[in-house]
Amino acid sequence: MKKTTKLFAITAIAATTLFSACKKEEEKPATKPVEETMAAKFEDDGFGTRSNSSNYIMTFRAGNAGKITHLGARSGAGTYNLALIDSSSLAVLRTASVTVTDSTKFSYSDVEDIDIAANKTYYLSINIPAGKNTLFYVMDTEQFPVTFNNFTFYNTLYMESTDAGDISNESAFYSKSFAGIPGFLFVEN
Repeated sequence: MKKTTKLFAITAIAATTLFSACKKEEEKPATKPVEETMAAKFEDDGFGTRSNSSNYIMTFRAGNAGKITHLGARSGAGTYNLALIDSSSLAVLRTASVTVTDSTKFSYSDVEDIDIAANKTYYLSINIPAGKNTLFYVMDTEQFPVTFNNFTFYNTLYMESTDAGDISNESAFYSKSFAGIPGFLFVEN
């Protein structure tokens, strides 16, 4: 009977340890790379308004692999369409519609998790409809690329388009500012 009790106790401890290790893996916190970089490196430059529908595309890469769990936006009040795009194939990996009610905060929409490879470049595009306010954050002393924590941001591209997934007609790029502003939540592997 003692051997059975000891075996049961050892099995229970092993199962608890294994369950705890798995649970800790699942509880990795999400980071907010765009928000964190904006707070550390950029200053609010205010809003501008475009007469045409425009895409603002953030070019970035992660130093460590992980997954994007939410797409988000910070701009004037309204609903915005976003697209996460693979830079090699130009395939749209995820889309989301995000409603912003408070222009001083990011709003996020849950998306099916998408794996992000380390050191691979991605585009995150936000479509700003004609007449909507576009928020700009600028760096006074630096230019892109800028690295903060796990992420390097290369620039913000601008193009006239009505589809967030369309990045075929680049007309300008910003070397010192986030424009739009799209964002995401990231969980590192």
